[in-house]
Amino acid sequence: MARQTAQEGPGAAQEVSPQLASLVTVPEVSTAPGPGGGSISVWLLGHSYISWARRRAAVKNSGPQLGFPEGRVNIHWFGVPGLRWPGVWPTLLRHVRSGRRPDVLLIHAGGNDMGLRSQRELVLTMKQDLDRIRGLFPDLILVWSEMVPRLVWRYARNGDKMDKSRVKVNKLMASFVRKFGGIVVRHSDLDDKMPDYFSKDGVHLSELGNSFFTLALMEGIERALGLLSGGSCRA
Repeated sequence: MARQTAQEGPGAAQEVSPQLASLVTVPEVSTAPGPGGGSISVWLLGHSYISWARRRAAVKNSGPQLGFPEGRVNIHWFGVPGLRWPGVWPTLLRHVRSGRRPDVLLIHAGGNDMGLRSQRELVLTMKQDLDRIRGLFPDLILVWSEMVPRLVWRYARNGDKMDKSRVKVNKLMASFVRKFGGIVVRHSDLDDKMPDYFSKDGVHLSELGNSFFTLALMEGIERALGLLSGGSCRA
């Protein structure tokens, strides 16, 4: 495993306590077959938050499948430590070229770009790339996972201002995603920025924070599967 920096690496993995196991429940969802009658392929793509969510899920009852029935729904994790937004499109293409394609794509990225690019530039680039993804996969259900707060923003002189910018970016992107029928995952449980939700570096999530984060991802995927089964859901 590559050396982890202060920006991307929460330190040693923490054991999951029995008390927290109940925070991530197995979702009950009716799933329709994927295109052509096969299983539904769900991809989760993002920076180290996705990597650590997978590790946490692996030691919980839900497992890497997040409780969704294997054979009907296949969960694929593409967590890239240190990933910044410009890497999202090429990372997606790399896996598509291997002969796979998603029916549902959940993206959690952008937090590592805060402070490195202007808010306007970041939002514009995100929108352009999401449009490219939709052009590549017209039938794709896209799930946008909002950026979560941090106790420490590596490239910020003023953490409060950076957090306000994060909130603004989230609002702009949420509005954009909902307009084309995508789904937005909010991480409202983390909004109050309790120290217990974060690891010592103030960037990554603790065991408790990661449990809340993963639960929100599961709920977003469940809503996407509802759309694929012909139902409707709140975006």
